[in-house]
Amino acid sequence: MKTSITFMVLLLLFASSGYCAEKNTEVSKYSNGWYSSKISDDLGGDYFVDTKTQLCFIGWLGYTIIPCSSLKKRPEWKDIITWE
Repeated sequence: MKTSITFMVLLLLFASSGYCAEKNTEVSKYSNGWYSSKISDDLGGDYFVDTKTQLCFIGWLGYTIIPCSSLKKRPEWKDIITWE
C-alpha cells in the first residue's frame, strides 16, 4: 500500500512538471557543447542538451533522455536543436 502511494505521488509530480515549466527561460551555454536551462524555480530540475551526441535530457533526481523534437518546440531551444 505504501509503495503504491509513493508511486502515485511521484507519477503526479512528473506529470505536472511540463505544466509548471517556466516560459522562455534563459539557456546557458558551456564550452563542451552542452546547454542547459531551468525547468522551473519552484520544482527545480533542468533541461540539458548535448549537441555533440545530439541527445536531450531532463535532470531531476537523476537524468532521463527525452525526445529532442519535444524540447525543440520551446522557443528558447529552436536555434540550438538543429538536427531534428
